Amino acid sequence: MFLLFLFLLVPFLIYALRVGLGKSNDVTKAVEVSRIVYLVFLVLFLFLLFLEKKNYFLAGYRSTSIAYLIVTVSAITYILLDRRPILHSFKRTLLHLIAIILMIGSAFLILEMVDDYKKQLVYSDSKFRLEFTARGLMSPCGLPLLFVKNGIVERKCQIITNDTCILKENISSVRIKQTGSTFFVTYLLNDDSTEIVSHPLTVQYKKL
Repeated sequence: MFLLFLFLLVPFLIYALRVGLGKSNDVTKAVEVSRIVYLVFLVLFLFLLFLEKKNYFLAGYRSTSIAYLIVTVSAITYILLDRRPILHSFKRTLLHLIAIILMIGSAFLILEMVDDYKKQLVYSDSKFRLEFTARGLMSPCGLPLLFVKNGIVERKCQIITNDTCILKENISSVRIKQTGSTFFVTYLLNDDSTEIVSHPLTVQYKKL
């Protein structure tokens, strides 16, 4: 209940600020530009989600989350600049409803990123990124996912080895070897009770 209140607090504060700024029926150039920017970022984000379904990800750790926050900022900017009555236009009503959803999601996302940012990033260089993508308290423990970088996009690989539970804090180092479309990732794992490297674990990944 507290978290729900916290998430709803963000749009409430934004709209309280909007009311405090006062009504305005003027359609200035700033209003038009903010609406266009909002729509462009929204369409680009939806296109980004479509590409992810095709296994094309924007390069960078938590890049989709950052893109989501950018869309939310553009939505807030539009809301504060365009202070015409909302319900007088179906288009404005729809844009405001989407903005509210974005703000609620951003409140959750910011809390999650503050707590977990970098905790799930196992390894990253110019060619590869290993990351735990299961997030949340109830998420199952498993192996990191391997992303292969290619310019501004990345592609996720399929785990061939039987899934097993490893924790980031137990990973001492990582070594990646590529053979054709197959990748062998060797994790050097520490014992839970000591910091002595106990054994290597080799995991096979394959390009999708």
